[in-house]
Amino acid sequence: MKLTLKYFGLIAEVLNKTEEIITLERTFTVGELLTQLVEKNSALKNIDFKIAVNQELANNDFIIVVDSEIALLPPFAGG
Repeated sequence: MKLTLKYFGLIAEVLNKTEEIITLERTFTVGELLTQLVEKNSALKNIDFKIAVNQELANNDFIIVVDSEIALLPPFAGG
């Protein structure tokens, strides 16, 4: 299963990239993907962020489907 990961703000700075494509062997929930991302990139452990799947905020139980776009969104300031 291919997923496009998009990184914004502080997350993009810390990871030194704004996007990547990953391949997963099975279906994942958002929570499982989050665990895998933090294991791969320990710097994410200290950053507060939300995850959006196909441009909608998703909770940890949300099941990710094939060819989803995943965005890691840090808190935004402004109003």
